[in-house]
Amino acid sequence: MDPLLRAIAEDSGLGICVLAPDRQLVFYSARCASMTHREPETLACYEDLLEVTYLEDDEGDLELEIGTELAARVRELEPRRRSLFDLTLPELYEGWLRPESGELRRLEVRRRTLADGSVLWILRDTTEQRQIEAAYQQKQRELDRALFDLKRSQAYLVQSEKLATVGQLAAGIAHELNTPLNTILGYAQLLRRQLPTEELRAEIDAIEKASRRCRKTVKDMLSFTRKSSGTFEAQPLNKVVRGVVSLLQHDFLTRGIELRLKLGSDDPQVVMDANRLEQIFVILAQNAAQAMPEGGTLSVESRVHGANVEVLVRDNGQGIAGENLPHIFEPFFTTKEPGEGTGLGLYIAYQIAVQHKGDIKVWSRPEVGSEFLVRLPLA
Repeated sequence: MDPLLRAIAEDSGLGICVLAPDRQLVFYSARCASMTHREPETLACYEDLLEVTYLEDDEGDLELEIGTELAARVRELEPRRRSLFDLTLPELYEGWLRPESGELRRLEVRRRTLADGSVLWILRDTTEQRQIEAAYQQKQRELDRALFDLKRSQAYLVQSEKLATVGQLAAGIAHELNTPLNTILGYAQLLRRQLPTEELRAEIDAIEKASRRCRKTVKDMLSFTRKSSGTFEAQPLNKVVRGVVSLLQHDFLTRGIELRLKLGSDDPQVVMDANRLEQIFVILAQNAAQAMPEGGTLSVESRVHGANVEVLVRDNGQGIAGENLPHIFEPFFTTKEPGEGTGLGLYIAYQIAVQHKGDIKVWSRPEVGSEFLVRLPLA
């Protein structure tokens, strides 16, 4: 080989191998030798080159994933080694090379057949490049996650501001409505006692029923737009959950709903206003029951996860349509028939969770069921 070309090849930083038309080795650069851990003196012809083997792509990835020892056992069952200089391989390919000694390296191999029949191989170590690419992809995933969290936080902030504004308006409206509603209800009750016929009493009963429903809505609006005056103290959360389940169990059984309770054994403490926190689980349980008019299963589980305690309320009811999920915590949003709900339940539950420095997540599929996850910080 020409001395000038040899010098250029040696200084290129690439592994270069040249095979003559008669399949005798003409040149095997020092960089090529260091990559393959085979000295030029041990290689004379194409048959010698075939002894330099590499791991096929998936096997090299397997070694990185499960470790060298376990990957070696897998390869004993189904060897996947091929010669690095196999002339039947594509002109450009990559493979994992692990010599008898040394770490696993990733090589890019280019092969060129020259005009006189000689074969030229150029080897390039791409290990660091792949590591950089992997690190970049990991950082990109972390960035995407951070961006997702930021957008979610912004959405929560907008939602909180919206709810605060609506809460102030609702409180004012509720105060204005409360007095005339009490007056209507009081006179309806007075008239019912004085009317002589049952037919007229039935009409008064309808007025009284509608007035009570309106008063309940007003009461909910007032109750959940003013700050709680309860005492916040560290208490066992499982006790609160167990009490709610005990309260609702008989009613649910009569409706064909099986209640399954699975509470963590560590009984975590949460700084809470117990009366307010109970309302979260009552609301979630009642919503779940309404989603199972033909009966079903309602499971309630608690667990500690990091610095939080989580309570999962799961049903196998009608589920929530995808287009409704972003709105379920908004006040007055409801998919129920008129007169069957005010749309305040989940809004109230979410506000109580926020007051306790927690939040509520939801997953749901129509005709499959819903899962509500209440997350609260440990005391």
